[in-house]
Amino acid sequence: MKRWCMIIFFFSLFLLEPLSAAQHGAVLVRPFQNLGGKEYAWLSSGITDSVLFDLKNVPGLYVISAQDRKEALQEIRLGQTGLLNDRTITEAGRITGANMILTGSYQIASGIVRVNARLVSVATAKTIRAVKLDGTMADLFSLQDRIVVTLFENAQVGQKSAPPLSAYQWYAMGLEIRHSDPARGEEYFTKAIEIDPDYIDAWIKLGYQQGRVFSKFDDAIVSLKTAEKILLRKKMDKSAKFAYLKMNQGILYGVMTRWQDAGFQYRSAQDLYTRLGLQSSNDYSILLTNLAAYNQETGRLDQAKAVYDEILRIQGASGMNASILAASNYLNMGNLYQMKGDLRSALRYYEKAEKICLALGMTDSGLYSMILNNLGLIHFHMKKIDKAMAHYTRSRKIRENLQLQETKEYASLLMNQGIIHSIKKDYSRAEANFFMAMKIYQKLGQGESKTFSSLLLNLASAAMAQKKFTEAYRYLQESRELKERLGLARTESYGNVILNMGVYYILKGESEKAKPFLRQALEIYQAAGYRGPMRLRAEQLLKKYR
Repeated sequence: MKRWCMIIFFFSLFLLEPLSAAQHGAVLVRPFQNLGGKEYAWLSSGITDSVLFDLKNVPGLYVISAQDRKEALQEIRLGQTGLLNDRTITEAGRITGANMILTGSYQIASGIVRVNARLVSVATAKTIRAVKLDGTMADLFSLQDRIVVTLFENAQVGQKSAPPLSAYQWYAMGLEIRHSDPARGEEYFTKAIEIDPDYIDAWIKLGYQQGRVFSKFDDAIVSLKTAEKILLRKKMDKSAKFAYLKMNQGILYGVMTRWQDAGFQYRSAQDLYTRLGLQSSNDYSILLTNLAAYNQETGRLDQAKAVYDEILRIQGASGMNASILAASNYLNMGNLYQMKGDLRSALRYYEKAEKICLALGMTDSGLYSMILNNLGLIHFHMKKIDKAMAHYTRSRKIRENLQLQETKEYASLLMNQGIIHSIKKDYSRAEANFFMAMKIYQKLGQGESKTFSSLLLNLASAAMAQKKFTEAYRYLQESRELKERLGLARTESYGNVILNMGVYYILKGESEKAKPFLRQALEIYQAAGYRGPMRLRAEQLLKKYR
C-alpha cells in the first residue's frame, strides 16, 4: 500500500489589524462613508483604522477584524456600499458574532470636517448611541480619537503619535488600495515613511506588503525591525503595539519557515500580552492561532491542542460560538486531530464547523469549501473513496464559482482529486491533476513549501504504482530534501516520505534496504505523537519484513 499524502487546509487567521479585548460584547466596524468630494475618499480607511485602534482601549469589548467583516458582508452582498438596514444589520451581526455595529460617515467642506457615527444594536436594529463631531483638517487626529471616546464612556485613547497630515494621507491611501493594488499600496506606505521616518504603523504595514504579499523577506525584516527600533526609542516596548509587532514578526518568520525565530517572537508577544493583562483580547487569540500553527508545523501536536483549547475558551467567553470565527477555529482543531491520526475527533470538529456555516447560510463561501475538502479527507481515510470525491467536487465547484482557481487551496483540491484518480488506476487523469496543481503552486511562488513537498510525494506514489522507479525515486528525494530544508524533519509529514522510501524498496524487491526506512518512519511518528493509519502501516510492514 502506498501513502497518498492528502492536503489539509489550515484556516489560520494571520490578521494584521488592531483588535480589542472581549468579555461582555462584540462590535463590528463598518468603513466610514465619504459624503463629500472624491478627493477625500482616502480618509475612509484612515478613520476606520483609527477607530479600530481606539476601540482596543474599551474594557470588555471584542472588535471584529477587518477580514471577518469583509467576508461577512460579502456573504450578504453588502460589499463596500455602507448601506445598512434592519435585515443586513441582523445578518452581519449573526455571521460575525457581533451584538453591535459601529457605522458612520464624514464630509469635508470649506476646511470643516463633520463626522457622524452611531452604534446600532444587532438584536433590535435600533441606534444605541449617536454622535456628531465637527473639526478641521488641522485637528483631524483628535477628532478621530473623540469618536470612540464619545460613543464609549469608559474608553481611553491609547498611546500614539500624530504624523504629518501629508504622511497620514499617503498611509490612508495605502490602506485603501493595498488589497486591490498591492504594488501601489507598498508605494504609498513608502511615501508616508519618506515624509515621517518614525511612522510606526506605516513601517508595519509596509513590512506586511513586502513579506506576505511580495515575498521580499529581507526588506520585510528591515521594515519590521525599524518599527521595533522606533518603539524602543520611544519607550513603548511594554505596550500592546509592541506585542502586536512581535506577533507580526513571528508571522513573517513563519512564512519564511524560520521556525525557531518565529517561535521566539510568538513567545515574546505572548509574554507581553500576559503582563499587560490582555489574555482575553482578540489580538491574543490571533497570536494563539499562529502559535498553534507553529506548533503543528514543527510537530508539537499536543502543545498545539492546548493552544486551540485556549482559543475556543476565549471565543466562548466572548459569545462567538456560532460565528464564522468559531467555524474557522473548529476547522483548525479538526486539522490538528487529523494530523494526530484521530479521525473521529477530526470529523466531530469539521461537522461543528459545517453546522455553523449551514446555519449562517454560508454554503457558497471559501470557508465552506475548505470544510468540504477536509471532510473529504476524513472519508478518504475511512476508505469511503466515492464519498470523498463527492466532497472534493463540491468544494472545487464553490472555488470555481468564486473565481478562486489561482489559489493554493484550489491546487490542493486538484491534488486530492488526483490521488483518487490514481487509486482508481486512472493515472493519466491523476498526473494531469498533479501537474495542474504544480503549475499553480509555482506561479504562486510555493515551490519551496510544505504543500509542494506533498505534491512531489504524490507524484512519487503515482510513479511507483506504474513501476516507474527511476522517476519515483527522484520525486521522493526531492520531497525529502525540501522537507529537510523547511525544518520539518520531526513531523508526521516527514515520516510519510520516509515510509514511502521503505515502500519504494519493498516494491523493488529489496526488503533489506526498506527496513531502516520503516524503523525511522515509526520513530518519527512516535516522537511527533502521531497515532494514525500511516503509523499502523509502518508497524505492519516492520512485522512483515522483520
